[in-house]
Amino acid sequence: MRVMDSLLFNNSIRNYRTSSQKLYDVNQQVHSGSKIQQSYQDTSIYIDAMRLNYEITTLEQSIDSSSKSEKFCKQY
Repeated sequence: MRVMDSLLFNNSIRNYRTSSQKLYDVNQQVHSGSKIQQSYQDTSIYIDAMRLNYEITTLEQSIDSSSKSEKFCKQY
């Protein structure tokens, strides 16, 4: 019986640690408002986020260029 009790105890501790880690991860997501914190956590989400950041930057640069050209045209 001792082997069985030890096995049950070790499984319970492992399950507790796993659950605690998952709860911590979810709390981190809620606190930060982000699904991932580091790139290794979910690469597909990271790649999508980086692509969207690139597109946002490109659009901001386009808006800036067009507003500058509009100002230039209004001067002449």
